[in-house]
Amino acid sequence: MLQFVEQSISKKIQIAEYLYIHQGELDQEFLQRDLKLSTSTLKRYIKEIEGMYTEYYVNGTHYNVYALNQIIRFSVKQSLKLALLKALVLFPGESSEYYRKKILAAPATFARIIGQIKADLRKFNMEIIHDNGYWIRGRNEKEEIMLFAYLASSFGLPTTEVKEILVSYGAQEQLDEFATFDLTFYKFSNYPFEENFFEHLYLFSLLRQFQFQRKEHGEITPSIKVVTDLLRTVYEENELENHQRFSHVVHTMCHENVPYEKRELLIQLFIKTSFHLKLFPYKMKIFDLRQDFFVRKMYDAHPHRRALIEPFMKQMSHLLGIELNQREISIVYFLVSENILTFEQQHYFHLYVYSTLGDKHTTFLMEELAPLRQFFEEPFVIRELTDPSILTKNNNIILLTNEVFADYPADKQYMISDYLTLNEFLHFSKWLRDRTTKIISYPA
Repeated sequence: MLQFVEQSISKKIQIAEYLYIHQGELDQEFLQRDLKLSTSTLKRYIKEIEGMYTEYYVNGTHYNVYALNQIIRFSVKQSLKLALLKALVLFPGESSEYYRKKILAAPATFARIIGQIKADLRKFNMEIIHDNGYWIRGRNEKEEIMLFAYLASSFGLPTTEVKEILVSYGAQEQLDEFATFDLTFYKFSNYPFEENFFEHLYLFSLLRQFQFQRKEHGEITPSIKVVTDLLRTVYEENELENHQRFSHVVHTMCHENVPYEKRELLIQLFIKTSFHLKLFPYKMKIFDLRQDFFVRKMYDAHPHRRALIEPFMKQMSHLLGIELNQREISIVYFLVSENILTFEQQHYFHLYVYSTLGDKHTTFLMEELAPLRQFFEEPFVIRELTDPSILTKNNNIILLTNEVFADYPADKQYMISDYLTLNEFLHFSKWLRDRTTKIISYPA
């Protein structure tokens, strides 16, 4: 949703995200080419963002997600474009002078920014019309309130702010009624962003009804049934249409060692994705910034996962007949956080320990290695290597040793000092995981 802020702010946010993902390591040539910035502008932006990371530094990692979110909140607050869009949504039907005073902008600045907003809204089949003031109008009311809810949730508009406006319209009774509704069926997962999104969806539905009642001087009593009936009807029709077909595809395509419970979660994910797209059939480039950071950081830490997820998404989109890439970030976040697809699998192995200091030292090392079991889901055995000759018969043994065996593959043995320090333990854990993990992909 960064298209709704100025390009300079969008690029600063992207630099902040880049620094967060790469922990401050910079490829200025790549950034300059990717963001289409001059050398001087890029350096100025980097200096500004790094200064904010220093300001928001807390104990732990310098480039942490708390600092990143603080930088984004600060940057977004500087956006006149977003401030004007917010004013148009919350207080429609006002004059240009009203909005200029609201965002403290000169006439020329107002004209430039509203032109940019018009261009952004056209991508969602919406426009700004001048009819007794400025109004945002789309193909239908449903898509208008969906976009407002996405924007409000993405940029952190407090629901209290919308509720205060509704209370001023006399909507306390409807707000009390809203508090009784269960949103569980419509969400991807129990993630705060979604709770916030659906709350905004109801609030903007009510607000839109009050706004148009005031505009038309009508006697209609605004009701949250407009949205509840829409959600219920679309969801039930969508589930009836897709559940059996989606179930067949998922159970057929998934690897046999994906548990039945995980497959059912995957089916529900696809059903809800289809449901969301029927409500709002547009690609959300950044559905939620925190989910986006999660996915981008995960791809940076495990680049092979992208090579597995992308063909999976493409193939499932074709088989299910829905454009999963329209909600890519949320789907990938759900797949990984719910551990629905297994991207790596540890296989059963034997870890042998050998020490030139004798049996007691070997036993000591084996006891020190006991915490390793929490790093692996798959079972494994830790044994003392009492007969080195078995290395000539089995080259699949993983060996922890304080003396290298020249005739055994070097990548299967880990050399340690006589006393296993915490640092060595951590390095060995990573080394062991890398050598006992095989990459598997889904679908089969």
